[in-house]
Amino acid sequence: MEHRYIYPGNAKRYVTQTETPEGLDVRPIAYDELLLINGRKKDAPRLVVRVKRAEFVVFTDEDGNDLTFTEAGEEWLVCQVWYYLGEVVSHENADGLFYGEAEKASRLEVVAAEEARLEANTK
Repeated sequence: MEHRYIYPGNAKRYVTQTETPEGLDVRPIAYDELLLINGRKKDAPRLVVRVKRAEFVVFTDEDGNDLTFTEAGEEWLVCQVWYYLGEVVSHENADGLFYGEAEKASRLEVVAAEEARLEANTK
């Protein structure tokens, strides 16, 4: 799973908002694929991963009340979009991340393979 916090400055990238008689209807923007970049270097590993589904999540306190923050005098919900990921479609600068059949595996299997590789290199 990949998640993104929603802020006033990035909300249009991740959600649509529609006023309804019941209140504000917020839905995640449906993406078929995400480009995931691991780091900020020019040659950072990049993966294009299929998105199975997306979910809009509002964070609450222990009493079930929505958590909020204030920015520029406006109150905003503390929320995220959660992306449930599928197969890796393509990759760049990620040769060390894949081992045979792991290239066809889900993102979680790819991450586990990378963690195992890193652990083996520290021994």
